[in-house]
Amino acid sequence: MAERRDVGDVAATNRVWFVRAGSRGSEIRSFLDDGFVGVAWGETGALTGLTELRAFEERLIAVYPTRLRRTLTAWAAMLRAITSTMAVGNDVMTIEPDARRYWLGKVASEYRWEQNAQLAHRRSVRWSGSIARAQLTEATQHCLGAISTVFRLSADATQEVLKTFRTLGAPTVPGRRTQRTSNG
Repeated sequence: MAERRDVGDVAATNRVWFVRAGSRGSEIRSFLDDGFVGVAWGETGALTGLTELRAFEERLIAVYPTRLRRTLTAWAAMLRAITSTMAVGNDVMTIEPDARRYWLGKVASEYRWEQNAQLAHRRSVRWSGSIARAQLTEATQHCLGAISTVFRLSADATQEVLKTFRTLGAPTVPGRRTQRTSNG
């Protein structure tokens, strides 16, 4: 007999990814209008096939030899997340800072590198809706305020985000002027 799993169990194993849209949300329109999430560090070239953290670190050391080792390790972890850890079908979210809204979508492609793009390391995303920041508890807002560009939400934050989007998030088409989103 199949074991029943509730939202909390799912959240513990399938946590939501968070990807910031550039510095201070400068790339949010691109994320939403063009349907992707991405990060910079394009000077590294394509990272297809890399899976070990050390390989990402070595690539970054070669490109940014004067950077602190701990900085490069943090960057390597974020690049590894978006290129090889994230998977098609995973939930992903971002923030539209000026509107104080969170957007949720599903990763829709494998990793790709866009050579001359500001955010060269990418995953396509099908955005499904947004909610106001105020719709989430203070604890979850703090979790989402982490300084990393790419990270996974805690199990508790994942559970709250998915439940809130299920109950409040409305279908939208990012980039259109007549968006249906929850009030807040």
